[in-house]
Amino acid sequence: RLGLVVGAHQDPAGPEKAEKDLGKARANAVMSFLVEQGAPTADIHAGVFDPVPAGSPAAPASPRCVELLIK
Repeated sequence: RLGLVVGAHQDPAGPEKAEKDLGKARANAVMSFLVEQGAPTADIHAGVFDPVPAGSPAAPASPRCVELLIK
């Protein structure tokens, strides 16, 4: 069984509510694409990661990116 988490990163410089909404929309778009390609819906979860300040070791290379995590 495949287990994927589609997680979107927020831009920490943007307004939190707007960035969270944009992140959720990006994660859902990626999830929809994967389902269209045949991935089982029950095996995928879409969500938004908490914002990480730029320059910290855990910060994504690019704000507003999407990561796929395999469980």
